[in-house]
Amino acid sequence: MQGLGPATADEMVLAFLRAEIDSPRFRSSQGLLLRELLQQIGYDPNSLIDSGDIGCAQANAVRRDILRQWRGYGDDKLLFAGMPTDVAWRRARLQPDEIGRLQYCNHPTWVKLSGPSRLVADGAANIGKVEAQDNVCKHVAQLAIRVRLGERFPELILVQALGGGFIVLEGHTRATAYVLAPVRVPVEALIGSSPGIGQWAFHG
Repeated sequence: MQGLGPATADEMVLAFLRAEIDSPRFRSSQGLLLRELLQQIGYDPNSLIDSGDIGCAQANAVRRDILRQWRGYGDDKLLFAGMPTDVAWRRARLQPDEIGRLQYCNHPTWVKLSGPSRLVADGAANIGKVEAQDNVCKHVAQLAIRVRLGERFPELILVQALGGGFIVLEGHTRATAYVLAPVRVPVEALIGSSPGIGQWAFHG
């Protein structure tokens, strides 16, 4: 793993929203993709997310509020339940052989796919063999085809575990597809660290 320097929470938020804006795995309570939901409430997802300006304080504030409502960021809810408020972010580049050693977050869907190890490599090995929730195997297999075609995707978002390894916060499907494909080029990630990371509800 190659360190690429510090990052900000606002960079993490933008990367998170870019990753999920068109994801069929995540829809609003009305069944809308995030892009459709933003359009419905009057935001332009192209300027706010796709080509978002990290230097614009107002846009950063809007994106934080969107992620708060979408995934519980800053609200101690949903995916961010128990997440410490002092997480420090940095950028890193992962080699292809490092991705399989990442761990899934401690969520039933991903534990079902990987087994107790929670390793991404084990999850990838079980695609098509284990029936996980939310059509996970189908989504991973479809994304692996796009990886083989050379398509690039937003950064993985990880947290550094208490034991020193790395847990996926956002990007479970992408990480699994990278191993399944397999990806041939390094993959960039945003990594969060905090002494209190064990409080995160999905740390395990």
